[in-house]
Amino acid sequence: MSACGGGGSNSSNASATAQSADGRVAFAWSFESADGSTDGAFVRQFFPTKNGAPWTDGAITTCSRDAAGCSVTPVADAHTGWGLQFNPTANASFAWIAGGTSVSLCSGALLDFGDPYGDLNYQMTVAMWIKPNKVESHKTYHLFGTGDPIEQGLKSASFHIRMVNGQIVLSLYPGMGYSHDPDLTITSTTNFLTLPTATNWHHIAVTYNNLDTKLYVDGKLEAGKTRNSDRKALCAVHRPYYLGGLSTLTPIQGVTESWSYIFPGAIDELVFSNRAYSDSEIAALAATGAVK
Repeated sequence: MSACGGGGSNSSNASATAQSADGRVAFAWSFESADGSTDGAFVRQFFPTKNGAPWTDGAITTCSRDAAGCSVTPVADAHTGWGLQFNPTANASFAWIAGGTSVSLCSGALLDFGDPYGDLNYQMTVAMWIKPNKVESHKTYHLFGTGDPIEQGLKSASFHIRMVNGQIVLSLYPGMGYSHDPDLTITSTTNFLTLPTATNWHHIAVTYNNLDTKLYVDGKLEAGKTRNSDRKALCAVHRPYYLGGLSTLTPIQGVTESWSYIFPGAIDELVFSNRAYSDSEIAALAATGAVK
């Protein structure tokens, strides 16, 4: 499957975006079908809205349902309504959003993390509900973000959120230059390997606010770290942002079997914003469930 191609003809009524006074936006996908249809009519694309209309450049596209080699299916008992179920027994299982700029291979420019008015105040929030079917030690599951950098062609990375050996890990890559290694990582104190409710629905979130990085589990701040001042920028790369797994075209460093990193469970209510949410806003997302 092409990392920049595909897409179905049906759309969904994903949640509306909210724009703040300084021009920042919060995109939200609730993964509900447009007509409340059942599993058999599950749509492949989920659009956020922009200025009251579906914004196709912001579409999350899933693998074809039950497609050979790549599979994402609907789950009716998601945290709120429908969600996406990823399949670790498939060769690939992921959804993706185009990144980059209007002249890049994967055009879309989903978000510019810098201030729209140009003062280089970089911000970001990612939040979602996750429900693992299982959690295994010494495993890495990709939840959201770009793949790792690819040496050939010096293709960079932006960020990714993964579950690594049971813990949630955010990795940021240099915004002003290519590097194989993240220049900042932050890890949750919660370890799903030892969490009695690990296979229940849990809310995870990360924020970035002009060097200050925070990580939350179930609405509670668990870790914080300040990035080095010369690494302020968040890289808006041309490569897609992946949800739940990775394309075979964007492997983990030194590993070709991208299926090894498929999240073995469901994801619902994704929020992706170029504004850093406050502690209270993250707590409210975790408390109320559905994104608005």
